[in-house]
Amino acid sequence: MTKENANQPVESEIAAEVARVLSNDRMAIRAFYMIVSTTAVFGLLGGIAGWILAIFTPAYFRDVYDTLESDVWQLGVGLGVTWGLIGGLIAGCSVLLATAWYRSRIKKTLTDRYLPPEK
Repeated sequence: MTKENANQPVESEIAAEVARVLSNDRMAIRAFYMIVSTTAVFGLLGGIAGWILAIFTPAYFRDVYDTLESDVWQLGVGLGVTWGLIGGLIAGCSVLLATAWYRSRIKKTLTDRYLPPEK
């Protein structure tokens, strides 16, 4: 093997990589988990952020939402969780669409480059 060919993949490695990329095993399950996990994480972070805002700026919630002093933290957490869930759903769907687009481009590139054309 020459020095130029030392880093080149062999046919079996190329075939295995093409087969791995082209397979769509459990893609729907991965997509579901991606959206659910980002939604849950963003909802949790939104709830924490709403709680912190309710602690440090209770006058905002009292003035804008006309709530009682005892309900300020509940309102802050509720709004934070709601906005966090919405943001997480949007972020999860965006990442999923970007991943699907990327995988489709890789699939087309590998198919065009390494698989022989069908006659």
